[in-house]
Amino acid sequence: APYQENRSMEAIPSAFARALVLYEYKCNIRTQLSKEVFDDERQLKAELARQKSSTLVLFVVQPDERNIADQRFLEFELLSRYGIRSVRKTLAAIGEENQDRSDSILRANEEEVAISYFRAGYTPDDYPNESCWLGRELIESSRSIKCPDIATHLLGTKKVQQYLAKDGVVEKYIFDDEAVRRIRATFATQYGLGVHDDDRELGIAAAKASPELFVLKPQREGGGNNIFGAGIPSHIESMDDSALSAFVLQERFFPTVTRSMFVRSGEIFESDIESELGIFGVLIGSDEKVFLNEYSGHLLRSKVASSNETGFMLGFGM
Repeated sequence: APYQENRSMEAIPSAFARALVLYEYKCNIRTQLSKEVFDDERQLKAELARQKSSTLVLFVVQPDERNIADQRFLEFELLSRYGIRSVRKTLAAIGEENQDRSDSILRANEEEVAISYFRAGYTPDDYPNESCWLGRELIESSRSIKCPDIATHLLGTKKVQQYLAKDGVVEKYIFDDEAVRRIRATFATQYGLGVHDDDRELGIAAAKASPELFVLKPQREGGGNNIFGAGIPSHIESMDDSALSAFVLQERFFPTVTRSMFVRSGEIFESDIESELGIFGVLIGSDEKVFLNEYSGHLLRSKVASSNETGFMLGFGM
């Protein structure tokens, strides 16, 4: 296949700009949006200049956020290329600021929010009190465009992925046999471990017989939570049925190992590494229509082959 240029820091801000234009048309201008605005960058910028929108992009972040570099890059691109301002708020701050709201407009610092971009909210640690839950509820019930909305957020959870991997489930939503075949070719074997999962006993038996072939995954993101190889059987034995039902047993991938050099803490190292390619895509749509669905770049990260973890912020990835 031909090489695809990595243009994530162009395509993703452009998608945000198009979403903001769409918000203005749907909520404030209330006329039909020309398709050319979505297809042509010059027309997009002209439309933004014409609208003179004062709405914001809200970055929903964790308190004392450390994973900030790409967030700032996106903020700067939105401002410098499109004149779109951003604001950063925690879920708790959003809950406290909007609790007396009587309309569907979400506000930050008393200004209207067009897009709510979640860089937090993916772990239970992000909801330590009722203000955080209220913040999430207020965002979801507002008319701001969510990235992602709660339905899309749940689609990315491991338990939903486990369900989608079952025979016949993808076929409920995709009716093209060749497309189904290509989608299923990317799936790993997964076993549910809840008392109502029909493959539970098969999964437990497989994990005990060949633990090196599996990963035991809880519903967590960000790295440092999975159980690998020899540690799986004892972990399964240590949990009751309720705790075990929160886990998914997944077939382990064994990527190609290459020899490479890298820099860490100012020193040069040579080691066997494994790499992971992540593909970015942007999708803007409603219940009735898809406005934009396209490739928007990629992220290649690597880890030392002897490590089970790849999390960049945990110090494993590079």
